[in-house]
Amino acid sequence: MLATPVLLPGHSATATKTGRGNRVTVTGPASCLPAVNIKVGVKGKPARNWHVVASTLRLGTKVLHSTTLNGASLKPGQNYTLSGTVKFASGGSHASVTAQLKFRSCPN
Repeated sequence: MLATPVLLPGHSATATKTGRGNRVTVTGPASCLPAVNIKVGVKGKPARNWHVVASTLRLGTKVLHSTTLNGASLKPGQNYTLSGTVKFASGGSHASVTAQLKFRSCPN
């Protein structure tokens, strides 16, 4: 009999934060993230009479430009924070809401 290691897919989790009726949801990995690719993202749902102006997704301090996070590029056993910030506007009013999702990469 021959045994072969198999990489299991990462599980997704979400974190949501609301400010002035505007809601931000960050989707990313649940702990622990194996060395696989997983979908990440940030989505803003504006309150009535508001609209989304911009959104940014960060891993720590680094801005992510992709909707896929490569778990193999992370240091094993480290804690990470995925932060999604969405800027909303309504007339002359502006609001920024940030949701954070904390996770850990799997140890080797």
